[in-house]
Amino acid sequence: MRRFGSVDELYRRVAEITQPALRQRLETHRDLAYLSRELATVRADLDLGLDIDSLAVAPIRRDELFAFARRWEIRRLEALAGEQGWKALGGRGPGGARSAARRGTAAEPPGAGVAG
Repeated sequence: MRRFGSVDELYRRVAEITQPALRQRLETHRDLAYLSRELATVRADLDLGLDIDSLAVAPIRRDELFAFARRWEIRRLEALAGEQGWKALGGRGPGGARSAARRGTAAEPPGAGVAG
């Protein structure tokens, strides 16, 4: 692409490619090259029939978000749901989460906490 600048120009001048194996792969996969270009192109000319005001975000249903995050093991989303949603419940999330002071850190020395 550095040499030709575009997919169209590459295929107009494919005969100039001196490596036979590369030229053959390009010719064999021409359709995939054009499909890839189409899929990677961001369209900015579409009329979606929406205005910016209709795209406002509704309030998050935190219980459902937390359940979704926990079900699919999306830890960051689970933490976000907890940070944003459970404060209103006195800092206790689903399952009776401990306060930040009682949770400790990942840097606790070995043997700290409850032995199993």
